Amino acid sequence: MDPQLESFIVEIRPWLYRQAYNICRDRADAEDLVQEGSERFLKSFASLSRLPAENELERWLITAMANCFIDLCRKRKSEKQGAVDPTLERLTVGQPSDPPRLSDTISDEDFAAVMKKLSPALRKTLELRLAGKRYHEIAEVERIPIGAVGKRLSDARKKLLRLLAPFLAPGDH
Repeated sequence: MDPQLESFIVEIRPWLYRQAYNICRDRADAEDLVQEGSERFLKSFASLSRLPAENELERWLITAMANCFIDLCRKRKSEKQGAVDPTLERLTVGQPSDPPRLSDTISDEDFAAVMKKLSPALRKTLELRLAGKRYHEIAEVERIPIGAVGKRLSDARKKLLRLLAPFLAPGDH
């Protein structure tokens, strides 16, 4: 393993945990997101001779953790529905129980293209939130009321779900 990559992950881990906690609001899930994001990071950047700028790496890690969180939510939803419906459980015996992860069905480039389809206002608000900013901080940066921050984030999530629908398996959205 590249010592530079490992050193970067060790240094940034507390910051990554805070970002992960901002995404999921659960300590155990935040630890899982950091671990999964770190593993993906090490696999993706191990072959590079030179690392991109630190802010690009941070954005990449936040996006990877957000993708992991989406995958986790979909998995839990699927598990919950399966536990409630015994007929569904009988029909799926012998089939893989985990839905495909979003990160397995969409490339980073496709995800970036989907993000670019959001309006500049929605994209900026979402990026600030994913970067760990609180609602009041986003409101200050964008000079909008706090309620508008919540509305933009809600609108951004809804639009992302619509835009990501072609990458999701039937029934995952």
